Amino acid sequence: MNKSKKIENYQLLLLQAQALFSDETNA
Repeated sequence: MNKSKKIENYQLLLLQAQALFSDETNA
């Protein structure tokens, strides 16, 4: 259970990083 929670957080971080990256490329 703890492992899946970590994976969830990691995916969330990846998503945020992706959004940040696309924001910088668009600007």
